[in-house]
Amino acid sequence: MRTLLLSVVVMVACKGKDADKAGPAGPVKVDALNVQLDVPGKAKVNPGLDANQYTVTGKAVGEIFVEVEKTPTTIEALQNGQSGIEISNFKSEKLSDGFAATYDYTMGSTKSSSVAVHRTINGKAYRCAANSQDKGWLDAAMAACKTLRPM
Repeated sequence: MRTLLLSVVVMVACKGKDADKAGPAGPVKVDALNVQLDVPGKAKVNPGLDANQYTVTGKAVGEIFVEVEKTPTTIEALQNGQSGIEISNFKSEKLSDGFAATYDYTMGSTKSSSVAVHRTINGKAYRCAANSQDKGWLDAAMAACKTLRPM
């Protein structure tokens, strides 16, 4: 859950108005994590805060965090949040190898929304998530995260 807090701090502030103009989704490889996901339009992979985290950025999705989790997150743990973060409007969907969730959160005076997909791929727990106030970005990020798969 430390990553949720970190993700909130680096939350994207721009709008995703170009999402419809981004073009078809194509595979973006996160080589260091040995996974890929389909992201619409042009996207760039950037190193994250440690060797287990990377970001995928693009006009259609804003900023997506992709990481290997040290401890797999459960639906219940995500829904309950952590100290200082209030979770609301939580919805989840079971996937064959994990789950997807959408929710709003409040942390102090910051209010935003998140999407997160947690999957087990080749025996490792992965998290693919985005935070934004832009519904277009969140929808595109959720669709991209649901395609997270091994390379």
